[in-house]
Amino acid sequence: MDREPEELQFLGSFGIYKEACKIIFSWRKIFTQITIALIIPLTFIFLAHIEISGILLSKIHHNEITLDQTQIDSPKYNKITDHISSEWATIWLFKITYFIFFLVLSLLSTSAIVYTIACIYTAKEVTFRKVMSVVPKVWKRLMVTFLVSFLIIFVYNIVAVLTLILVVLLIGNTKFGEIILVLLIIIYLIGLLYVSIVWHLASIVSVLEDVYGVQAMIKSKNLIKGKMGVAIFIFLKLNIAFTIIQVTFERLVVHGESLGMGNRVGYGILFFLLLLILILFGLVVQTVIYFVCKSYHHENIDKSSLADHLEVYQGEYVPLKEKDLQLEQLFEFPAFANIRIRIAPNVLTFTIMVNACCKDDWIWLKKWRTWVLKQMINGNVDLGEMEAGNGVLRLMSKRGISRNVVTCTLLIKGYCKQGKMHETEEALRVMKEELSLVTDELDYGVLLDGYCRISKMNEGS
Repeated sequence: MDREPEELQFLGSFGIYKEACKIIFSWRKIFTQITIALIIPLTFIFLAHIEISGILLSKIHHNEITLDQTQIDSPKYNKITDHISSEWATIWLFKITYFIFFLVLSLLSTSAIVYTIACIYTAKEVTFRKVMSVVPKVWKRLMVTFLVSFLIIFVYNIVAVLTLILVVLLIGNTKFGEIILVLLIIIYLIGLLYVSIVWHLASIVSVLEDVYGVQAMIKSKNLIKGKMGVAIFIFLKLNIAFTIIQVTFERLVVHGESLGMGNRVGYGILFFLLLLILILFGLVVQTVIYFVCKSYHHENIDKSSLADHLEVYQGEYVPLKEKDLQLEQLFEFPAFANIRIRIAPNVLTFTIMVNACCKDDWIWLKKWRTWVLKQMINGNVDLGEMEAGNGVLRLMSKRGISRNVVTCTLLIKGYCKQGKMHETEEALRVMKEELSLVTDELDYGVLLDGYCRISKMNEGS
């Protein structure tokens, strides 16, 4: 990812798709290796499960028809009954085995993709061998998070079923009861989608942070705030695409006897490739959403700290600590070439840091200067102190520090939140005319959002 961390918060659904495609194509070698090792077996197991389940269920269905035409308590009837019972035991044993393999491969694939993208984000060297050595040590954390989410969904479904039964018993078979039932089903589906989104994001949290299980679910729930609409839109489209592939595969391949063997094989290969691409794309997208949510909440991950925690040290995977995600920074002092000092910042250290960044004396601090001043603008904008944010920009200009699209867009976003559209348009003018910066869809998207907030759609159009 070649974007600045502050830029990620402005990405919408299309921007997230674009970023995911860019990551996959830019690093196609490593993603191809992961796909061959993990995602191809995962896709094959899923489609094979549908095909084999279809065959077993068709045999059971045929035997049940034969049973209905057989005299009760006859030797043939008892034989067919025993045969059906044996077939049901076989299919349940098969489904349990499939679920175990599918779950393990899903968690391994998630671990591999998330770790790889984190390495790309930190500009850290990543190889297939390194990824595969880390993955087995990470997926156990994902398993705990999955079990917690599974328990939540299980309880949620029980409560939903009991609620539906209670509504049917109290209201009965009336027109009003049907309307209430439909509304409850819609609410149930929305809740199920929400839990699914939180779980997927919690999987990323479990890999990159020091929390997993219940804490990862709580962290994920907090992260998704503010980006819920984008997340729902993306996950809903991915789930719809997944469902379409599954249903069409069942109709054309599993139950497509009339199409002929050649056509069924052709359709099978087509759906295999489509599902393969969808799984890879979905895993990359959900990881990008994690970084977007972190950026939206201004929990910008320091790349050097993240790189440190992605190392496999003495055979143990070290997850990223919460303190590394927000405030703690790792500085390298030229005076101490081989010494790395970890500083837990407070008000005093930040004051010294800001003061130093505003001077030209300490050359080694120049690379941190723009970042620190950006954070000052960001903080003032969040507090609604727009004049203070402008003051930082003027200070940057006075000190000869370049003002880029990101710093100006932060101010534009702040003005739009306060409904100050005149100031917003003036900031855009300064960007284009005085600073010669190229505005993009993010700036105009923020501007359009501002006009929508004050219900001036004509100006927005």
